Order: sequence, then structure tokens, then C-alpha cells
Amino acid sequence: MKSLYDISVGAASGAATLFAKAIDTLTNGECKSKTAQFCQMQRDVFDKLNAALADNGWRDASTSGPAYWFHASSLGEYAVARPLMRALKEANHGCRILLTFFSPTGVNALKGAATLPCDIVVPMPLDTPENAARFLDLVKPDRAVFMVSELWPNYMSELTRRGIPSFLISYVAKPGTALRKPWGGLLRDVVKGFTACTALDDNSAAVLLESGARSVTVCGNPALDNAIEVSRMDYRNDVVEKFVKAAGGAGVFIAGSVSDRRDTEMIADLANDNPGTRFIVVPHEISEERLNTLRMHFKGNSALYSECDADSDFTSIQVLVIDFVGALARLYRYGRWAYVGGGFTRLLHSVIEPVAYGLPVSFGPRVERQAAPRHLIDIGVGTIVENSAALARWFAAVKDDDDKLALVKRLALDYVSHQSGATARVVEIIR
Repeated sequence: MKSLYDISVGAASGAATLFAKAIDTLTNGECKSKTAQFCQMQRDVFDKLNAALADNGWRDASTSGPAYWFHASSLGEYAVARPLMRALKEANHGCRILLTFFSPTGVNALKGAATLPCDIVVPMPLDTPENAARFLDLVKPDRAVFMVSELWPNYMSELTRRGIPSFLISYVAKPGTALRKPWGGLLRDVVKGFTACTALDDNSAAVLLESGARSVTVCGNPALDNAIEVSRMDYRNDVVEKFVKAAGGAGVFIAGSVSDRRDTEMIADLANDNPGTRFIVVPHEISEERLNTLRMHFKGNSALYSECDADSDFTSIQVLVIDFVGALARLYRYGRWAYVGGGFTRLLHSVIEPVAYGLPVSFGPRVERQAAPRHLIDIGVGTIVENSAALARWFAAVKDDDDKLALVKRLALDYVSHQSGATARVVEIIR
């Protein structure tokens, strides 16, 4: 099984390099698809890493505090990592933190950010034995921290061989997890290598223990601490505020991380059936084709954020489409109701972010990978909607009921308050 895995990943690495070269030749590097961005990110990935290490003076920091390597798949997992990295920095001002992403979305979103809780952000080289050894030779981490479900056999093998403590944080088991399958032995070997793991619920902890994990602690989700922190930050967006003001106090519906055809059609149906309600729509993936397809579904006038400024006239605009990434968690503060996309795939996006502002939230039925949606359903803050009719019924029930909205807000904020504090517990485990 390990040999087959290595052959597959090695072939993917070679294909990514060839595809990236073809993209450069055929499109002058202008292809914006997610696959193209991933392949271009993997091309010369070690040159990017070496440049980042040199620019940061990483190799000159041998007398400072410990070096941490954090790895997240994309922005959803970054929400878990962010408060942990910030807490480690506050606890040890001399520590160094390098963050890798598997998805180009994460790297691109943090590129040029004014403040970050880490020192370096780079792509993670694909998980071949050669890449894992070369990466660790360059970074020399004292600790390696993986978010949620990032299980990489060759990196774990090399970390174990070098005696570098490693941690899996906020694991949540989905039904039918590969860890419980006869053919999941390679992933179980990864789990056995972690120094310690944290899980979001008892079932997830049981899966890890059955898989041979050495130490498992059930504790809350640092992503919730991150959502709280973001909700309390000062944030102003003049364009969005003018759009919200044009609603005249009627409230704005936020549709976040709209991901696929079903998300798009449901939100468009809701907007078209409620022409008096303003919508802010944040697609998960930004591309010209995706934006054009999205806007075609709306009967009312729509505008791209990039087309607007603080002097724009939003009188006749029903839908504002956000065509940049990285601000969704902050934009929820402008809403009264929320829908979170990705719920018709296995990658439902963060439902915690709108709840941190006290918003009622709806989402698709695929909630198996997260504990929070199930908790929110139980307390009456979250609702599964499987089609346009269900979304319309949910919205009709909460749209103009101020008493119900006030109750949901209280329940949501109570939930956030009671579930907070996981960051400190996880940091103690890592340290």
C-alpha cells in the first residue's frame, strides 16, 4: 500500500510540474482555475520555500525560541490554526512559526496581509519521501502541528524518524472514515505517529484510539475562539457599509462560501423571490467564469465589489457579489441572516463564523465532518435546508420575527461563550 501511495503521489508531482509549464506556455501564466493555481504553486516549490526562509532570516534564528511548523489544508483549517499560533507567539515571543497550506486558496488569501500570527506562509510540497526529507532539512521544526484531518504518511514517517514531536488538532471523524476501513492501514500508521491528538467529540476520540493514537484529548474547537476574536475586531468596509445603508434598515442576507450549483440556485431563488431584501454573496472560488455564472442567476441588479467604491449608488442594486477572498468572517457582521455553502459536498464551510455574531444560519445536509452544525441544530440556531423550498420556509420563519431573531442571537452567543477556551488547552498540549 505504501509503495502504491508513493508511486501515485510521485506521478501527481510530475504531472503538476508538466501542467504548470503547459499553462505558462499556452496562457502566459494567466489561467485562474484552482487546478492551474495548484500546479503553478507546486512548481519550484522549494525555490519558494528557500526564498521565504532567507527573507525571514529563519536560519539565523538558531538562538531564539522553538520553531513550529503548522500545516492546514485551506482557510477553513487556518481558522483552527490561527488562534493557536497567536497564543504561542504571545507565550513565547522568541518562537518562530512557519505555516503551510495544501490549497492555493490559503496561500493567496494571506499573501500581503498586514498582520499574521506566523512568520512565513508557503505551499506544502507534495508528500513524497524526498520532499518530506528535504522540507524538514530546510525548516528544522521543533514541533509539527497538523489541522483537523491532515494525514500525510511520508511527512509523518520522517518526523518520527527524526524524533520531532507532532500533533493532530481538532480531529472530527466522519461516517465511514477510512481509519475504520480494512484498507486504511496507511492512515492508521500516521495516527500512531502523532505525539498527541485532540478531538472535537467522543466518537472522534474513539476512532483515533482505535487507530492506535498514543494520546487523545477531547476539547473544544480553537476555530470558535478564532471566530470570537474576529467578531470583536475593529473592521470597516466603506463599500459594504454603503450597500447595507441602502437597505434602509431592512437587513441584509449574507450567503457565504457559495460553492456549487445547488448553493447558487438556492440563493438565487431566494433572492429572486424576495426582491425587497438585499444580499451579499461571497463565492468560495473567484474566477471570471464563476462570477459570470453566479450573476446570471439573479433577476435583480447585481454588482461586483471590484466594480464599486464608497461613492457608488446602490439604490437599484439587490445583490453585491464579493470578488476577493479572506474577508468573509468579518463580513458576517453586516448581516441579519446567513447561509453557509458547501453543505451539498463533504466540505461544508464554517458555520461558526456567522454564529459568532448571533446570526441564524442555514446550510446543506452534509454535516458529518463537523461537530458544530449538529450542536447548532440541537439548540435551534442552525437549520439544514435541502432545496430552495426548504430555504424559503426557513427564511420566511425568521425574516420578520424580531422576537425569534433576538432569541436565536441569545442562544448563539451563549453557545459561543460556553464553547470558548479550547485554544489555551490545546496550546498546553503542544508546548
